[in-house]
Amino acid sequence: ENHAHVLAAVERLAVDVHADGRRLLVAHLPAMERLDPYAFAEPVAKLRAQCERLGVPFVDLLEPFLAERERQAAEYEARSGQAVGAELRAGFLSQYWIVDPHDHHLNAAANRVAAGALAEAVERALE
Repeated sequence: ENHAHVLAAVERLAVDVHADGRRLLVAHLPAMERLDPYAFAEPVAKLRAQCERLGVPFVDLLEPFLAERERQAAEYEARSGQAVGAELRAGFLSQYWIVDPHDHHLNAAANRVAAGALAEAVERALE
């Protein structure tokens, strides 16, 4: 419900950062509690479009988490010989939450996944 304000704030920030001679990179750190379908897909798509319109690099950190989930699913299927169902697939990423699966803050392992993707985006932005 606040995405219109966020989009306006990103535009103001992009203008201010550019006027200061600096570069802005916008990153989406996903809310991990519901990925299938992703609860915030529409506002994130609008944010991505806003960044593209403004010429601001954008990195969606949901993508590396979904890729990690698929890697885990493939590894499980290869080892067990069993297909991964939706419930098990959803549970693969729970290892990235702090202690309690109801607390969807990221732990150290999750921060490493996010940091790798963010580092790549920063490197591309600096080229």
